[in-house]
Amino acid sequence: MHRIAIVDDEASQRHLFVDLVRIACDSLSKDAVIDCYESAEVLAREINESDSCMAPDQFCDIVLMDIELHGQTNGIEAVKTLFPEGSGVQVIYVTGFVDYCTDVYQTEHISFLVKPVMYESLEYALKQAFIKAERHHSRPLCIKIGRTEVLIQPDRIRYVESRLRVLNFHCIDRTIRTYLRLNDIESLLPDYFIRCHSSYLVNVHVVEMSTGTDLVLDDGEKVPISQRRKKAVHDRLAAYSRSVVKS
Repeated sequence: MHRIAIVDDEASQRHLFVDLVRIACDSLSKDAVIDCYESAEVLAREINESDSCMAPDQFCDIVLMDIELHGQTNGIEAVKTLFPEGSGVQVIYVTGFVDYCTDVYQTEHISFLVKPVMYESLEYALKQAFIKAERHHSRPLCIKIGRTEVLIQPDRIRYVESRLRVLNFHCIDRTIRTYLRLNDIESLLPDYFIRCHSSYLVNVHVVEMSTGTDLVLDDGEKVPISQRRKKAVHDRLAAYSRSVVKS
C-alpha cells in the first residue's frame, strides 16, 4: 500500500489532483491512500504528531508539492526540511510559476509539473515515483532481536504474522520472531505485500490462489482473509495480475 500526500493551498486544486491521482493509480495498477494538506505547516504538524516522525518514508511514499503556499513556508523549503535528500520520499513539484524550475534543484525530486497539469505528464511522473519508492522499500529491513540487529531481504519474506504481541517473519529459510507491531512493519514493506487480515501480511509472489476465506500459498499453507478485508484483497490480487500482464 502506497501513501501519497498532496499539498496545495487551493481546495479546488487538491480535489482535482485527488481525482487525477486516483485515475493514474488505477491505470498503473497501484493501490494508494491519498491525503491532502492545505499548507506546509499542516503537513509538518501531521508528520510530527505521527508515529513516523523520525522516518519520513514511513509517513508517505510520494508527495505532490505546490510551491507557492499560504503560510510561512513555501514548498521548496518544506521539502528541504521534511523530505531531505536520501529520505526515500519521492517529490513531484506542481506549480503555476515556471520561474521555480531552477530553484527546485536545491532538493531531490522526481518531476516539475506546471499548472494546468496534463494528465499524461502526471501519470508519467507518478510511474517514475512508484518505481523509485518500491526500490527504496526493497532495501533490507533491520530488525532488532534483543541486542542483535538482523537484516531481512523483503523478497525472502513469505508472510508476516502477529501472534500474542510477537511478530513472526516467515521467511524462505527460517522464521524470525521479535516484539513489534504489524502496523509498524506494513509501511516498510514493498507494495507486493497484502494486508489480508489484522494479523497477517502476505507476499503476493507466493500466493497460489484465493478461496475467498484464505490465501493459499505455493506450498499449500493457508493464510486467513478477514471478512472486512475480502474485497480489498480481491482488488489487490486483480491489480497485481494486471500489472504482471502489462509487464
